[in-house]
Amino acid sequence: MIATLAVLAVLGAGTVVSAAEPGSITIKKVCPPGFTGLAQFEVSKVLDAGVETAAAGFNIECGSSLRVSSIPADGGTPPTPLFIGDKVHVVEVRPPTGLAGLGSTIVTLTDQSTLEVDNAAALSFHKICAAGVSGSATFVVTAHPEGPTESITAVVACGETVPVHLTDVFILVRTTVHESIAPEHGTTAPDQTVTPEPGTPQTLTFTDRAVITTTTLAHTGGGAAADAGLLFLAGAGALLLSLAALLRRRRT
Repeated sequence: MIATLAVLAVLGAGTVVSAAEPGSITIKKVCPPGFTGLAQFEVSKVLDAGVETAAAGFNIECGSSLRVSSIPADGGTPPTPLFIGDKVHVVEVRPPTGLAGLGSTIVTLTDQSTLEVDNAAALSFHKICAAGVSGSATFVVTAHPEGPTESITAVVACGETVPVHLTDVFILVRTTVHESIAPEHGTTAPDQTVTPEPGTPQTLTFTDRAVITTTTLAHTGGGAAADAGLLFLAGAGALLLSLAALLRRRRT
């Protein structure tokens, strides 16, 4: 049966009161600076009693948008049109590499429905530096899959939060983070372990303390001559004490 594209309410002899207006949703993909790639979406129309049409897949690149006005169907079945007031279920099945996905949301269509999907990085580093510590820290990020490990580096300045550009190898894999180079006048923070997930942004905080320095008092004076002078004064003092003691004994 071919679905009716517009539902007309008729009063009396063919007088049209209202008609469902075509609707659509524009999905806009926003990614953090430096991130690229495709996001995979599934879109379905929510029917009565919560039943949904079969979901249709769409790919959208970072920085691009896509307008959906009907839900394609398989097997030669006509697509399901969308109208203003319809509910549309949007699921980000797979975000671009290194980003955390939207998950799912339901949108009620208006005359200009737009869904902006702004993904955060799956993993970010935040750097805290003690007073007197400045500059940037370098981190080595290593994934530990069942096969060979893979490592990347990330540089984070004091006080900043930086998204980490992970590859697919790191997602859902135990990953260690080692601060290989500390900021100037700082100590390296302890290692941390994390499992990046495509649906949950995570931020690791690393705190660098200031390096404790010890000051050695410099030896001042005239070298060997000064040392000899000190020895002479010490000897003279001891001699005077001995003479004073001898005089006291003679008087008594």
